[in-house]
Amino acid sequence: MSKPIHAASLALAGLLLLTPLAAAEAKLVRTGGVIGGSLTYTIDGDPFELFALLPSTTAGPTPLSLLDPLDGRSLDVGLDLLSVMVVGSLGASGTQSVVFPLTTATSLVGVPIYAQAMTIPGMPTVVDEISNVTSFVLGMPGDSHLAIGELSLDTAAYSSVGLDDGRVLLGGGSTTDLVGNTIPSSSLRVFEPQTQTFTDLAANLTYATIAPAVVKLADGRVLFSGGLGAGDTVLTGASIFDPMTGSSSAAANMGTPRTQHTATLLADGRVFVTGGVKAVDAADPIAGLGDILKTSEVYDPVANSWSSAASMSLPRVGHQASLLPSGRVLITGGLEIGSLFGIPIPSIVNTAMRYNPVNNSMIGTASMSGSRALHGQVTLSDGRALVVGGADGDVLTQNFSSLSTCRTYNEGTNSWTNVTSLPEVRTFPNLVELAGEVHVISGLGTIDVLTLTGNPVLTIAKGDLGTFGWTTVGTMVHGRPLSAAIAIEGGERVLVVGPGDNGTAAFDRSAEVYIP
Repeated sequence: MSKPIHAASLALAGLLLLTPLAAAEAKLVRTGGVIGGSLTYTIDGDPFELFALLPSTTAGPTPLSLLDPLDGRSLDVGLDLLSVMVVGSLGASGTQSVVFPLTTATSLVGVPIYAQAMTIPGMPTVVDEISNVTSFVLGMPGDSHLAIGELSLDTAAYSSVGLDDGRVLLGGGSTTDLVGNTIPSSSLRVFEPQTQTFTDLAANLTYATIAPAVVKLADGRVLFSGGLGAGDTVLTGASIFDPMTGSSSAAANMGTPRTQHTATLLADGRVFVTGGVKAVDAADPIAGLGDILKTSEVYDPVANSWSSAASMSLPRVGHQASLLPSGRVLITGGLEIGSLFGIPIPSIVNTAMRYNPVNNSMIGTASMSGSRALHGQVTLSDGRALVVGGADGDVLTQNFSSLSTCRTYNEGTNSWTNVTSLPEVRTFPNLVELAGEVHVISGLGTIDVLTLTGNPVLTIAKGDLGTFGWTTVGTMVHGRPLSAAIAIEGGERVLVVGPGDNGTAAFDRSAEVYIP
């Protein structure tokens, strides 16, 4: 590759003397951008074509007529960083990379950087192709900042999942009408890490749902199942979104209405769902204890069908499930419903079980020390499962407390180990493992299990897989009580989505980006 040269050393007028080449769609991709590292832009276009890369701290627009009176187009970046504009050749490969070292200057923290490239020359204009824009916010490790873009609507209780192409898909959720009624949504949106913005998709889910379970299938499509419909009706519906075609299609309905269930992708490509509730009575949650489920189902995406699977020993909600390296599913904790003389007796439990898809059975599994529900759980890269935080308490007296305790499960020995507790208590924590470290993000410090409300935790904790010596490494901009955290950009950043406590009466449409 030829080495880029700064624009100050090249007169654009001279470029007009060159013979224009057949235009290809110019493409710009950003990587990096963490202060103390480097920021790289890769430009793709026609071989041997010249390019100009324009970084900026503003989104423009900048009329190209400033350069060429014949050009009525505009750039989507400003001209405030012309001193660092780069001009060079794409060379024989049609690709060139431009690298900017980023010094550890704290003055750069929080600065937005927009960039756009253009290829030169065109005919009859100076500029040939104009690339897409990239945009992000500069930060140091441990920083959390608001993403550049926001959701277009006041939407809560949506479900999210990372796509194979690096984007994050958000589906369903709830909006509120003028008189305060909660309206289920079928909307689909994507978060684009290259611009840190959201886009509303033309496709919708095939049914409107609040807080459906979501899982990415082995072929990259995404399955949404169940959730809440209008009037707190629990749904059997399911929908599949295909990011390759940008379209949605109805999947077969589940055999049982479910919300607050878990959905786990099995090693054979099927999806295992278990537990949850089949009906919701917001006016009397205690009366609805009999609607909690112990049943399970398995979805086959090839046959587009659901089949019954082995049930849990007792009805359970607020549990967690994750796939183990053996191909079994580890199910832990939750609110379990026992019975005394036919009367449902709820309790938060420490029990665990494993679902074996090979013979469709539940396997007896060692119990954790300490009961918990609404906890975080992840299968680690070393094969163990990590359980973090959650809530314990008495359902009948409605006295609950968040937990800081952590446990690891070793399937080889069918045993649990108590590991270092978090620096603070958290219910609903998000766990993200990156490069041998687990990051614990968001959650609630106080909790009402029946209403799923409480005071959000702002701090971010990090621990290694060896000692889990947790340390506080960052702070969220807003507390996000019921959020999701998804690694983006190959793990260089983490997206945190879910409405936050912005300290105003206005609904929070923002998302946050955490730099590990």
